[in-house]
Amino acid sequence: MKGMNVWLFVHTEEIPSAIKPYWNFQKEKKLEDNDFTGAVFEGKFYGPDEVKNLESLPTRAEIYATLLGALKSPASALVATLQAPARELVTVLKAHIKNLEEQQGVAQQIPIGLCNLLIVSFAYCISIVFCLWLCRLLLLCVVF
Repeated sequence: MKGMNVWLFVHTEEIPSAIKPYWNFQKEKKLEDNDFTGAVFEGKFYGPDEVKNLESLPTRAEIYATLLGALKSPASALVATLQAPARELVTVLKAHIKNLEEQQGVAQQIPIGLCNLLIVSFAYCISIVFCLWLCRLLLLCVVF
């Protein structure tokens, strides 16, 4: 090995964030484009081309975020599908209340704010109970 030698000891699994300060130092000092000649990661030697692949690995947090996003999307779609009847019930009940108001006139109408509050509260209670049940089911699937 000729020229400048740099040894980086990384005590973390997040390679890109560990190598970034080296690249910043190299740009700041305007050093010639030095490249890694190799790396040892988890007891295995990686050549120069493989080091570039290690640099482009996502961090653990990014992997977790991607995984959770992939797990969340089907569950969210299922919850949205199962909440649809409750939303439709609220819409139908609101239309029925409006129809009753038009028939009975303003003097005898039901307090619309209270009715809406009760209907929406009922729909949300149903959806929250279902979401809690679904989360429990997903946790049981992950555990077993």
